[in-house]
Amino acid sequence: LVDIHPSGRVNAEQLLPILQQRFNSFTMTALDKKYKGVGVVEGFIALDDVPALGSMHEVRSVSLGLKPYLNVKTRGSFIQVGTTLPLLGTVDDQGVYQHRVDQINKFYNPSARSDFEGQGMSIGFISDSFGDGSTDVANFDLPGASNNPVNTQPVVILQDVSGTNEGRGMTQIGYKMAPKARLAFATADLGEVGFANNIRALAGLSGFKYPPSVQQGFAADVVCDDVGYAD
Repeated sequence: LVDIHPSGRVNAEQLLPILQQRFNSFTMTALDKKYKGVGVVEGFIALDDVPALGSMHEVRSVSLGLKPYLNVKTRGSFIQVGTTLPLLGTVDDQGVYQHRVDQINKFYNPSARSDFEGQGMSIGFISDSFGDGSTDVANFDLPGASNNPVNTQPVVILQDVSGTNEGRGMTQIGYKMAPKARLAFATADLGEVGFANNIRALAGLSGFKYPPSVQQGFAADVVCDDVGYAD
């Protein structure tokens, strides 16, 4: 599946019959006449025809179409359309579907042969900020509430700053994928040294732990981040 953008010599409506005449493998699925002023054509085409398609004077660019995420249950390595996974909290996080968590997690799939729900596991998250997660805790989009059905352990916050709270979003996804794991967050936004030290602190390494009231004995088995310093 590809999105074909006209070069401007012709618009999408004019490009369509040219594509259909030149490529027997091409099947149009959608046409937008107004996108970027010239429109866009979407359709299926054989991989062997893509180089010739991309080199046409009438075509500015060809981009690969993306598969949609579906709120459905998986069977084997494929999606079984029409069934939904149990909802934990208020949001179905894409990580659960992208990584087919239901195949190894009995919370989502009681018939799964394995049951990896994060039991006995600690996961650390590093991003810009975490912010106020009280609403997420109350809604079960994060663990910590006394009436949470799977995890009453609050997220441990080692260090936080003001930011976009992307770290809280990451933590929500990790929680949905491993709902029984103990979770913690630390910021990476206070410089490279602070970033490195917070990795060590999340791992519970001696000499880098925060005071006991902050660290709360947390020591991650896994640390994940979405931050880099381009030096």
